[in-house]
Amino acid sequence: MMDISREKMYVWGLCILLFAGCKSINGKYIHEDDILYVQGRTPWNSRQYCYADKFGSPKLPKEYPFNYFKAANPFSYGLALVMDQNDEWKYIDRKGNVVIDASDYSMCWGFGELMNPGQGCIKGLAYVCKSESDTCNFLYYSEDKGEFVDSGTRFGMINRKGQVVLPIEYEHITGLNGDIPPYDAIWWVRKNGLYGAINEKARLIIPLKYTDIKLFENGHALVKSNDFWGLINKRDKTVFPFSITEYKQFATSKSQSRTLAKQGDHWGIINHKGKTIIPFVYARWEEVQDWHIVRLYKADGSYVTWNFKEDKYLD
Repeated sequence: MMDISREKMYVWGLCILLFAGCKSINGKYIHEDDILYVQGRTPWNSRQYCYADKFGSPKLPKEYPFNYFKAANPFSYGLALVMDQNDEWKYIDRKGNVVIDASDYSMCWGFGELMNPGQGCIKGLAYVCKSESDTCNFLYYSEDKGEFVDSGTRFGMINRKGQVVLPIEYEHITGLNGDIPPYDAIWWVRKNGLYGAINEKARLIIPLKYTDIKLFENGHALVKSNDFWGLINKRDKTVFPFSITEYKQFATSKSQSRTLAKQGDHWGIINHKGKTIIPFVYARWEEVQDWHIVRLYKADGSYVTWNFKEDKYLD
């Protein structure tokens, strides 16, 4: 029978009590007594915020209830983004000290915060932007013009020291699709109408040269250049030539993308690595069931049926 001393039992019990009052935030355990929560100062005024402990007692700003924040984000990576009473952005620590004066920026995001719904964030970095207008507007698609319209806002990124790690000169930043695999930790940036890619350290790894892009998935991405689409890998190596004029992407049950593509006058199917799995000899295609079963026809009327979900022929 294992002999456990009273001292060891006491230490183990103390550890259990300590961890019972802890929460994991960004992979680090923080005792619940030290966690600060955003709280509206008054229910009728959404422009007055403070930070309170788990009991609802105000802790920040220190002068509360005489002062307040006009905007307040949850703490992330030890810092919180707030807007002071002069409408200026600041990043503060848990003691209320201003660590980063972000008043030069038109708008900021918290560290690790999504810039757009469904878009992943770069851990430990924060998006910032500058705009000539009062608001920061994202690059948007105009149905009337049939193209993306530049709003004049420029985006970049800073680290937790306030240093600019991605210059505030990009029209758009996009990457991942939430945090769901198989999307890769690569973000596209757009400048002067051309796209390049950065990694999780905000370093440019693919030059600004593509006119349109799809997100990186399983190490590869569809990109457009000179009116044609092609497939590249993370090192910007072309794995399927720039010869695609039309396409439609599907997903398999293994979350691997398959692309129904058109070269010249013919359709075929390639996998996520650029390998042709159905040759480009078909004149047209049609969906025969939901989103995953497609029939491809030759000019003589013969056809094959492909199940994208199961990644195989049905005929």
